[in-house]
Amino acid sequence: MVQITILNIVSTYASRLKHLSLVLYHSHYFALLDGVHFEELESSVHSSTDALDLGLVRMPTPFNSESSPKLHEASFSLIDVPPLAIDLPWGQLTIIDAGLPYGRPLGFPEWRAFWTQCPNIKQATFVLPWEFTRRYSNLDAFSYPSLTKLTLVIPPSPLKRKERWTIFAGPAVFTNLEHLQLNLCHGREPSNPLLHRLEAFSKLKSISIQGCNSFDDDSLEYPMEVKTLVHDLVKQFHSLRSLNHLFMPYHYMDSNDIASLLHSHSPTSGYAGLNVTIDAGSIENVGIWKRKLEGERFSSIASRVELVSWEQNVIYSGHLASRSVSASSAQFASNYAKLPFH
Repeated sequence: MVQITILNIVSTYASRLKHLSLVLYHSHYFALLDGVHFEELESSVHSSTDALDLGLVRMPTPFNSESSPKLHEASFSLIDVPPLAIDLPWGQLTIIDAGLPYGRPLGFPEWRAFWTQCPNIKQATFVLPWEFTRRYSNLDAFSYPSLTKLTLVIPPSPLKRKERWTIFAGPAVFTNLEHLQLNLCHGREPSNPLLHRLEAFSKLKSISIQGCNSFDDDSLEYPMEVKTLVHDLVKQFHSLRSLNHLFMPYHYMDSNDIASLLHSHSPTSGYAGLNVTIDAGSIENVGIWKRKLEGERFSSIASRVELVSWEQNVIYSGHLASRSVSASSAQFASNYAKLPFH
């Protein structure tokens, strides 16, 4: 009864809504919005919990190119159904978020079918697709010409494979990808080389690597792919020469890695140089990092380091010398939104 009342309210104000977020216990409630027009709707968030129980082949929604001509952003939960089973105006969408951390990863055929139907997607968030195996390597290459930002959520399983990053190998071509974010929700299992999979991304400007939980004072754990990537970037400093920003958790005990990385990626006449934002974890860790940045190894590069901590909404930039900036929540959100990977 409550959901019916809410949907009646949605129907009444539909023509004025610009954003709509719906969580429905039964997808058939969408039928109450049949024929309703959302002329101004630009983004929607919706999920249903009964798709598998009802054995639905398709999940109907009231959103289509006629009823929602301005809809360009959609976010939804994918537990048991592939995205194309959801009735949406896929051809007009430019932003999509299907990155529920423990949601359903797409197999290769579903992934390819999705991008065939959605050629205009500029920003996408997905659980890391799988089954990008050698049996598909002989297929004709397909590209993502509109995609400029990709976020992949990497869950603990079923993706513990020898090669986690085959999505970045042929036959996929990320022609214009500028921003890559990886949310690594697994433990400290052996890392897989990532850099060699990204070398062909000539336009990649920023990489953000995040764990599902930042490490705390008593833990030195952070995703092993981070350390491997940093070491590989130092050794292969000619790779990714468009890369100008890296966001990642990193422990102060490994601060020499960051110094080596920044020295190897200093600005030159043909390269803007690399800047690094470090998720330091706690306020105490930020303090230790600050002392590291005041040392001799960072004397010429500290201005290219920024520290963030979620504990008390602190942003610290190396060029502020030894002074930290403790921002209000609103100001912190504003500052964080300006970082390159957003």
